[in-house]
Amino acid sequence: MDVDPVDPVMDRLLLVELQARVEGNRRRAGALRFPLAAIGVANVLAAGWCLLAGRDHLLGFYAPVLAVVVLASRHHFRRLAQRHGVLLPIRAWVLAACGLAVASAAVSRLGAALGATVLEEVGPSLVWVLGYHVLGWWGHNRALVAATIVMLPSTAVLATLASGDGLVAAQLAVNGLLVGVAALSTAELT
Repeated sequence: MDVDPVDPVMDRLLLVELQARVEGNRRRAGALRFPLAAIGVANVLAAGWCLLAGRDHLLGFYAPVLAVVVLASRHHFRRLAQRHGVLLPIRAWVLAACGLAVASAAVSRLGAALGATVLEEVGPSLVWVLGYHVLGWWGHNRALVAATIVMLPSTAVLATLASGDGLVAAQLAVNGLLVGVAALSTAELT
């Protein structure tokens, strides 16, 4: 059996390329720490708003809060680009946040129109969980992916314990706390 001789130069180049990819993934995941923390706080604040004004008025609260999160993230990403050379596109964040807000509102309205209370109350949360999961997968952020996996059974448990505005507020609070924990578990760029 013929064995190709090991080329040390090619091995070294391959190792350097793999290290660069790992470092790029670490930097991308680290860049997500601030936006994740901001989204976690936004969710906890939205839980309070839901209890005060009701779940039917969440979009009016959540849209401006998401705008603040996006603007703060934009500023954060620019600082990271200057300090570390990590530039993440803010346009993708804006489109994802708007898309998730519209999709979650549409699912809620669909549930109301069909008289499917569970879809109306749980559906929007599941839309956001899917969005967080995709973000975690894209950003190679294991903590966020793990948080989304915990969000699914917690949503099911909460749906058996509460209903209406209380259920929606509880989902927002739990998901916000889990996203916050994921943010704290994400290594910050140094």
